[in-house]
Amino acid sequence: MTLPSFISSVQTRLQSELPGLDAQLKMLPIKRKRNIPDEETLQKARKAAVCLVIYEKDEKWHTVLIQRTTYEGVHSGQMAFPGGQYEEGDVSLMATALRETEEEIGLQRQDLKTLGTLSKVYIPPSNMLVLPVVAYLDCSPDFVLQDTEVAKVLEVELTYLGNPIIRTQKQVSVANDLKMMVPCYDVHDHVVWGATAVMLSEWLVIWEEINGE
Repeated sequence: MTLPSFISSVQTRLQSELPGLDAQLKMLPIKRKRNIPDEETLQKARKAAVCLVIYEKDEKWHTVLIQRTTYEGVHSGQMAFPGGQYEEGDVSLMATALRETEEEIGLQRQDLKTLGTLSKVYIPPSNMLVLPVVAYLDCSPDFVLQDTEVAKVLEVELTYLGNPIIRTQKQVSVANDLKMMVPCYDVHDHVVWGATAVMLSEWLVIWEEINGE
């Protein structure tokens, strides 16, 4: 596969030192900023991976977010990247990300080229340490939703995500119906917050670096 110049730039950048915690902190709720997990906590956490899929559509670069279905759990109804928990049959967390993306939104894992990873993100409510995998799809996607887990797919232009006007703060419901003000991205009237916003924050630093070259 011959990669477009933008995708080659992403792949090269992901092989260098990542923006890491400095970028992540921009979108962490205040309470989380005060409680950065120690190494022992991270070692004991459950492992998971998500996939930030990049593809070209209508001559513009896009990625895809999903909205989780409503269920009895801490991430009910939230916006996220496709992904899920590591399983014994997965040869790596990258494999987890591709398998879950195929299962949840129908993108065939063999059609996705992994470009690298972002920094891991720890999610306290689910005790999950998540690896964001960046992958390239060389065609417009044809989505098939796993309707037990995915309520909606949202295709988003990368230039839209890079617009600082969508970065804001909003009140969200957390555990036990508590309300909390959190930093978030307002993506086409969908509130993207928590771990997904943290991942996006790091990705957008890389996006800005590449586009500033």
